[in-house]
Amino acid sequence: MRLFILYIIYGIVSVVLESTWLSGVPTSKYQFDFLLIAVAYLGFSQEWRHAVPIIVIYGIMYDTVSAGPFGTALCSYLVIYILLRLVITKIAYQSLVSRFAWVAIASFVDKLVMAILLVMWDYPTPIAELVITRAPLQALLDAGVGLILVPVLGWYAELRWSTLFRPKGLVMR
Repeated sequence: MRLFILYIIYGIVSVVLESTWLSGVPTSKYQFDFLLIAVAYLGFSQEWRHAVPIIVIYGIMYDTVSAGPFGTALCSYLVIYILLRLVITKIAYQSLVSRFAWVAIASFVDKLVMAILLVMWDYPTPIAELVITRAPLQALLDAGVGLILVPVLGWYAELRWSTLFRPKGLVMR
């Protein structure tokens, strides 16, 4: 329950930051995707019972504020989680290089799934092509942010209510 509440707080803060203050950062074409990095981290570290409800809520939150069709982020996040869990026994993700590579792959898969869904749902083909043409640079941006954010998410997952709200300065004798 603790993990669920902390990650929901993280998701709300991420969606608010992505849709307001950071909506044009670094450019209007390429933007930070903090939820995608959290989905990749959950794929690396959490079993499905703990991660899937959080990922479903992340997908719904992202789809709610997104201009795209409802359900694209939800489907994309679930596909990324499933793919990462399928290969988790075969990969190492603790090193910087592998963490960079796997977050980049997750970001590229995200854009690929979105493009496939847009084509399946009869959206204009240029929109899907635009998503794919921007995917490599977006993947590099997400992977760079992931180098910093994945260790922070690891620390965040280890937080306990007792350490957050414990009075400081009291000496027990």
